[in-house]
Amino acid sequence: MDINVKFIYHMVKGQRCTDKNIVNKEELFMKLKRKKKVSLIYLFMAIIIALTSIQSAALTKNCFAEENKEVSYSDNAVLPSNINTTGYDVIIVADNSGSVWSQQAIRDQALRNIANLAVGSDIRIGGVYFGDYVSKMLSLTPMEKEEDIKTVMDFFNMTEQNENNRGTNIGEALEVASTPFENQNISRKPIIILFSDGINENSNGDENYKNLADNKTLEQVKLLQGKNIPIYCVYLQKDRNDEEYLKNLVDYFDENNSYENERFKKVTDSEIGNLSEEFAHIFYSIQNDMKYREISVDSTGKMTFYVPSLGVKKLQLYLENDSNYTVKLNSPSGNNNGVKEWTNEKSTYISVENPEIGEWTLEVYGDFKENTKGTIAYYTSLYANAEIVNSNDDENIYRNQPQKMQVRFFDQNKNQIEIDQATQVTATISNINDEGENKTESLTFKNDNGIYVSNEFVFEDYGEYKYAIHVTYEDFIDLYYTTDETIKIESRPLVTHDKNGVFLSRGGENGKQFTFKTSDLYSDPDNDSVKIESVAQLNEDNKVTVIEKDGFITVTSEKGGNVKFALNIVDVSGMTAVVNLEGYVIDLNTVNLIGGIIIAIIVIVLAIVIYRITKKRSLEKRLYSGRTQAEDNNKKFETVYKKYEDILKDAVELKEKFQTSIDNLRDLCEEELMEEQKEDFGVNKYINYLYEVEKISKLNNIEEKIENRKSINDINIDDILNTVIPFNISDIQKYVDDVEKYNDDMEDLLLSMRNDIEEYKKSVEALSSEVEIISSTYCDILVMVSTEIKCDLVLEWKNYIGSMECIKNGEYIQGSYSLDNVELLSMDKKFSIKDILKNESTGIFVYGYEDDENGKEGLELRSIKPFRIKNAASGGEGKKVNRAILLKGEEYKLTPEYAGTFLIKVK
Repeated sequence: MDINVKFIYHMVKGQRCTDKNIVNKEELFMKLKRKKKVSLIYLFMAIIIALTSIQSAALTKNCFAEENKEVSYSDNAVLPSNINTTGYDVIIVADNSGSVWSQQAIRDQALRNIANLAVGSDIRIGGVYFGDYVSKMLSLTPMEKEEDIKTVMDFFNMTEQNENNRGTNIGEALEVASTPFENQNISRKPIIILFSDGINENSNGDENYKNLADNKTLEQVKLLQGKNIPIYCVYLQKDRNDEEYLKNLVDYFDENNSYENERFKKVTDSEIGNLSEEFAHIFYSIQNDMKYREISVDSTGKMTFYVPSLGVKKLQLYLENDSNYTVKLNSPSGNNNGVKEWTNEKSTYISVENPEIGEWTLEVYGDFKENTKGTIAYYTSLYANAEIVNSNDDENIYRNQPQKMQVRFFDQNKNQIEIDQATQVTATISNINDEGENKTESLTFKNDNGIYVSNEFVFEDYGEYKYAIHVTYEDFIDLYYTTDETIKIESRPLVTHDKNGVFLSRGGENGKQFTFKTSDLYSDPDNDSVKIESVAQLNEDNKVTVIEKDGFITVTSEKGGNVKFALNIVDVSGMTAVVNLEGYVIDLNTVNLIGGIIIAIIVIVLAIVIYRITKKRSLEKRLYSGRTQAEDNNKKFETVYKKYEDILKDAVELKEKFQTSIDNLRDLCEEELMEEQKEDFGVNKYINYLYEVEKISKLNNIEEKIENRKSINDINIDDILNTVIPFNISDIQKYVDDVEKYNDDMEDLLLSMRNDIEEYKKSVEALSSEVEIISSTYCDILVMVSTEIKCDLVLEWKNYIGSMECIKNGEYIQGSYSLDNVELLSMDKKFSIKDILKNESTGIFVYGYEDDENGKEGLELRSIKPFRIKNAASGGEGKKVNRAILLKGEEYKLTPEYAGTFLIKVK
């Protein structure tokens, strides 16, 4: 696995200095400047703050200049410690003694399989077959060209069974096998893989032969150990147990070594079919236990696997099956142009250069496709860069200072990439302290937009620190990165503060005493403890003594007046420094009297200032609270008004609908109905113009009240929120009173507004009900006056016979007619019931009646005056009603007021 890693420890230089208070200080200075009356104390503070701001701004500018420096993260790459990228030279030493002749075919197939795994890689393969002596040898051959590959495959096809060479002498074989390494490029890694089923012996069991062969083997193994050439072994176990001898062999017969777990594989005689698989394990083990995936297809012959974003530059698949089969490898995009495939007998090899990231699909075809086995290996070229970032952005790294490590990754073209989210990145930091203890701290990382950032850590001890990075992906990519570079943590100089001025003292038993905080004189940036080692007397006329206790330093001088001395200090790391102090000692009692007078004046002035400030702050607080409440009240008002606007939209449409309904009903009544009919249908109320004006005026009046309240609030809230806050306390007081009055009035305004809207809503709902009644009445009348009269009415009354035919001028009568207008028959002239009744009237109108659902038709009688009617065949005087249905073919007795009884037939 070819994985290159850049491992650079980069210290970010420059200080990131930001002062969040700078803007506030400048605003304060400008505010003080605008005031007409500024106290001397405030002006002095403003000058200091302004100077501080200028100095901070200059420092900020320098910090930004440092931060804009560009840093290249992809230069000077180094390789991970567990990867060899200069190639491998592998000699396979194969036992061809008589005990393995029956398994030559299986053995050679396994040897060809391991050689095939090297096809296309930077691995050269050589070989040796041996018994009592070496009978066949192949020099180191690259596995890149077709003719070289054929040479290697042909070599691993040993069928010779020589009775004179049927013993086992591993030492002879190792001696011959090591000769190709003599002139080898030292950058390439030599490896020997031994296949054998036992210990040194000949067919006769000669003890002398065994001793000579064992000595030869020991001699050759020690030579290989001296040349740092690892020996791997695949042991074929038969009916005897020679396992321990071969395990000791891979340990170079040295009990201090324990390589057998990684370099020794065992296959029993009954499991000889697994030989190829064990050789595959060895093949990946020689490459620093390179991880791989085993191929296992399902019953349909398919298997999916994922290629992660880890700089994978090559994908290598090896498959084998004793039955005939074919293979197809599909990329995530379906573009398989980069897939190269070749076969060798029952083995298939697939390689893909720069494979796509994503899910690949392997498909196997054949009768026994589910028996296919093999491996998938990933070859990556992944660069990495690591840097130590100081949390305080200091240009140096110190003890007990928070740090973080950042790791960036790059592909083989040095382009930064974001590696797969499933990748685990960890690191270790190690240090040997002064006591000889090797202290190690583990770091974990989180992915931050493609950069892996560790948890925060500190360097607790002085000395040199080393780092190592560990990158893993699931169970088949495992990388370690180390470096010879170190971070040296040294003690920082002590910070001292010389003092020069007036020292206020109190009288003591042995002189004048004055005190300093330890932090005012010195401190250790590494937080180490510091002590005063000695005191240098620089004024012999007024010597001092010094006592350090509980964070304070008490100095006692012999007398008042001039004093001069120095403190020699040292921390636990041995770092030393000097603090110089020089000044004039004055008794505090002398100062107190003058100070008391000055303080009294200052207190009075401050009391006045504080009162005014407190008063103003109180008013400003009330004002802020009042304005906030005013904004809330205005929002409540707007919410209530919005509710009114929603109702108003419906009301506007409803008023238009009301007007239209009234007009339609009025027009219909004027055209189709007589006054008695209008009264019968109850429409006089609606067609009265006063009714219309009353309903619309009521809504308009409420709307006007609501809009007036809205205008008042808009003016008031505009005055409240848009008034500039005054400076004068009395003006602020007036402003506060106006705001609070607005809030008090707003409670009543909101209540009135809600009541008006509720009244408006009810009026709209009432008008809506009226519109529905008007519309329904209009529809009823329209149906009545539009229905055709399809039956004749024949009557007998008093001594008269009369009738009203339903057809006139060839068409049915539409609408209605008055019973008074029914013509009566006479010998000499025509006249109507109305002519007989003179000033009276039946008050009855006749309409057409149709019941399509029941298939009935006839006439409908309506009157505002009650009348009696019954079926002519029934007894009694009949019910008193205002409406009646007369069905075709029936006879009825009708008795209206003032007219007597009519016998009516409907035809």
